Amino acid sequence: WSYVLRGHKFDMVDVQNATLAGGVAVGCSADMILGPGGALLLGLIAGTLSTFGFNKLSPFLERKIGLQDTCGILNLHCMPGILGAITSSVSLAVNIQLNKVVDEAIFPRGNAQPAYQIYGLLVTIGMSIVSAILTGFFVKKVM
Repeated sequence: WSYVLRGHKFDMVDVQNATLAGGVAVGCSADMILGPGGALLLGLIAGTLSTFGFNKLSPFLERKIGLQDTCGILNLHCMPGILGAITSSVSLAVNIQLNKVVDEAIFPRGNAQPAYQIYGLLVTIGMSIVSAILTGFFVKKVM
């Protein structure tokens, strides 16, 4: 996608970030029943999402709201992490439907575990938003 989004030129930064984004997404669902093909597909989607974010979304957000994501947190961690968290919940829900058995030692919430995965995602997003607002407030006060 780097080749397509950058006018028929590869950018090694895109390749490196896409590789890391795949690991972020797959890491969220590493203990789920994903399989090698699922992991490859998830990594491909996360890498594509990250490359699109770096090339299109970040410049758009900087122009429209002045957001400067100098470390690539949104594109490298946030978007692939959300994708991975949703994938982990969906893969677990599918596994429960197909097998009707959940290992209580691994998933202590049993059949409710997919919902707990989403609750964890929502709590994480909420904490991220609050900490970003507080950080912005303190930086404005200092500067």
